[in-house]
Amino acid sequence: MFQNLRHFFDVIINIIRHFLRIKASIRNFKDSFFEVVYGSGKAKFPFVSSDEFPRHFNSEKENMLNKCVMPSQTLKYIINSTKNFVGNDELRPTMMAVCLTFLEDGLEYCATDAHKMICEKIKSEGVVGAGTQLLIPKTTSRALLCLVGDSELPLEISTYEKFASFK
Repeated sequence: MFQNLRHFFDVIINIIRHFLRIKASIRNFKDSFFEVVYGSGKAKFPFVSSDEFPRHFNSEKENMLNKCVMPSQTLKYIINSTKNFVGNDELRPTMMAVCLTFLEDGLEYCATDAHKMICEKIKSEGVVGAGTQLLIPKTTSRALLCLVGDSELPLEISTYEKFASFK
């Protein structure tokens, strides 16, 4: 939509000119600040380069590491059976997640809070890229549980270098 930040602010300035009927312009667009001059005043605003923010996930451009297809109720079973075993200690973030390991014939999931542990294997078809592990944080697993609901549709879990997708 906008080619760059300067183009975006030009559009904003034109809107200000049109609706507020005052003169406005942008000056000194450098050093992480830009200055808006309007009527009889001026304001200085900071901005951050888009390189400072994470990029959007695009599954078509990423290299998939592995993929697993299973009934959505299987994920619901995994989350429900591990919710009493996932830790709450923020000083141990890896214990605040469910670990999924992709095997050649299915999935293995584990969760622990350092006092009790659950570890089970589930048979699943369509596993590609065995041996990869995926940590699903507690908050994400709760959101997935709500999204899955009572659906009987197959669920596809795909992992990429820095992302995971659930379809």
